[in-house]
Amino acid sequence: MSFATKITVIIPFYNAKSHLKRSVDSVLSQTFQDFEIILINDGSSDESVKIANSFVSSNEKISVISIPNSGPGIARNKGVANAKSDYIMFLDADDELSKNALQDLLTCIITSESDLCIGLYTMNTASGKTIKTARPFNDAVLTGAKTIESVLKNNVIPTSWAKIYKTKIVKETLFPNLFWKEDDVFIFNYLSKVHTVSFLNKVVLINNCNSDSLTRQLISPKMIRDIFSSFSLQEKQIPNHLKENFITKQIQVLVDLFLVLKIDSKDLKDDKKTIEALLVKRTRILLEMNNKNLKKRLILLFLNWSKYIGISPVLFLLSLVKYKQFNSLRKIKT
Repeated sequence: MSFATKITVIIPFYNAKSHLKRSVDSVLSQTFQDFEIILINDGSSDESVKIANSFVSSNEKISVISIPNSGPGIARNKGVANAKSDYIMFLDADDELSKNALQDLLTCIITSESDLCIGLYTMNTASGKTIKTARPFNDAVLTGAKTIESVLKNNVIPTSWAKIYKTKIVKETLFPNLFWKEDDVFIFNYLSKVHTVSFLNKVVLINNCNSDSLTRQLISPKMIRDIFSSFSLQEKQIPNHLKENFITKQIQVLVDLFLVLKIDSKDLKDDKKTIEALLVKRTRILLEMNNKNLKKRLILLFLNWSKYIGISPVLFLLSLVKYKQFNSLRKIKT
C-alpha cells in the first residue's frame, strides 16, 4: 500500500553518541520512505552532535535543531513546532524501530480512520537480550476515553513512542517541562482530544535499556518531584468516574519508587534522606484521599510504617512481598 502523506519522526538526543546512529539508521532502513527526521540536540556536549550533522550532510530528509538542555519533553515540542507532515512519531535516541514500523503504523491509523495508532514493543538489555515484550491488545479500536481507562488499568503504556499521531492534534497538546513522566501528561491530554484509537498487534519498536538511559538513572529528589508534579497535571485530564483508578495507578508507581529506592540505596549519598521524606509524604497524601478500598489502604499503611520504624525494614519486607515486581525492576535497572 502506498500513501501520499508524510511522517515526521522526532528524535531528541542528549549525549547519545553510542546509540544515535543505530536509532537514525532504523528509520532510514524503513520499507516506507516518505518521511522526514528531525533530530533535536538537547544541549549535548559529546560527539553525538557531530554524528547528527553527518546525517544531515548526506540525507536531505534529516534536519538538526539545537537547544539548551531542557529535557525530553521540551525537546520534542521543538520538533513538533517544526514538523511538516500529517503524522508524527517520537523515537528516543537509544531505541530503534522495527523494519516495517512506519508502514504498519501508517496503514493502521489510515485504514481504521483513527486519531492514534498504538503498536507493541520489546524491551532489550544492552547485550540485545529481550527482557520484556508487550502483551497483545484485546481491542482493535477504542474511544479516547476508553483508552484512558486502559492506560489506568495497565493495558496500554503511556509512553510517547511505539505510536503514530495526527500532527494537528499534537500541535495542540505538547509536553510539560518535566524530565520524568512527561509522556503520561502528554498521552492523557492527547487522548482527551481524540475520538478513536486503534491498536496494532505488531512489534514496532525495540526499547533498549542502556546504562545511560533515563530508566536506569539513580533515583533522585528531582525524579521524585517530577513524577509527583506529573500526577498533578495528569489528574486534570482524568474523568471523574476514573479518579479511583487514577489513585490506584499512583499507588502502583509509589510502590515501584520504594522498590527502586531499595535497589539504588547502596549508591545513594546525601539524597537518600530527602528521597525517603518525599516518598513518605506522598504516602500520607494518598492515605488522606479518603480511599475506601481496603487492600490499597493496607498497602499505604504498610509504606507509612517507615515513618515510625525506619524505611530499611519496610523496604526489605516490601522487596519480599513484591519479589516478582522487585526482580523485574532490578533487571531493568541493572
